[in-house]
Amino acid sequence: MATIQSSPIFQAAWPKALDPAFKNILVKIAQFILKIVLFPFIFVRRLLRNYVFHIIIPGQPVDCTWEGKSLLQKYGGQSIQLKTPDGATLDGAFFPGKNPKKAILYATGNCHQWELLDDKLQELKPHDTSILIINPRGVGKSSKGTESEEGYALDYYTASEYLIKQHNLDPENILSIGFSMGGATTALGAALIQEKYPDKKISAINICSFSSLQLTIQKVLGKWGTLAKFGSMLLGVDMHVKEAWDKLKGERCVFFNPEDGTIPTSASLFQAVKDNSKGRCYLYEMLHIPDHSRPFFKDELEILNAQIQKSFSK
Repeated sequence: MATIQSSPIFQAAWPKALDPAFKNILVKIAQFILKIVLFPFIFVRRLLRNYVFHIIIPGQPVDCTWEGKSLLQKYGGQSIQLKTPDGATLDGAFFPGKNPKKAILYATGNCHQWELLDDKLQELKPHDTSILIINPRGVGKSSKGTESEEGYALDYYTASEYLIKQHNLDPENILSIGFSMGGATTALGAALIQEKYPDKKISAINICSFSSLQLTIQKVLGKWGTLAKFGSMLLGVDMHVKEAWDKLKGERCVFFNPEDGTIPTSASLFQAVKDNSKGRCYLYEMLHIPDHSRPFFKDELEILNAQIQKSFSK
């Protein structure tokens, strides 16, 4: 029977790479002075950046409370709330597996939330691992927080830390699987976990995602792309997915649909890894069917399942 908890049950500490406490005192003073001098520009820039990210990663406008309760009851899940180091509260669901020492952290694309992922749970449950799915900041019942590359990275860093601290999982036994925008954000979070646990081999599977948000904006908008990319640079709107992906030391796999229709091939993580791979990474080209968010076909699902097993076989 599902249990629903209404208050934050886990507070993640800052990763050292982003911890404000580790900034040099002179740097802090300089930043404080600049903030005073440039306050109007910084304030407007932050508002615009949050607005742009909110367009790119919109929250789900419908109430999915009933669907969430049904999903928890069907799979014996537990509603959880996590608090990120920068103060965002994340709504999510944890589904215990027969093998409690291994877990899949799954993230989906835009406009989806954990309450609506029955089909994905059906695909992943046979692996007998625990499964954690969260709604990133601003999506569903998760609070907005700061909508930025660092913010979304902290969401999935926090989710991994929850599994490590609350469920005593070895970081190597957590596999991040992300589709589209979820592939980008899980890569960013996994990179922070890799930096925190440098002796561990952090694994991830990326499905139909991009290498850089700015590059994707440029390629999608065609003749207006260069101008849009420049604007996104000014606002600080970007996600450096390829850089994060290169930091991971565990098993890595990228799925790619040449007929994606949403993410251009030239902006895909698949192409970036193919052109310049750092370390071993398995690349799989899916069937050429025009649909960004289509379900996996039988052969593709077999490859995905094999890769999941491989990631947990160490």
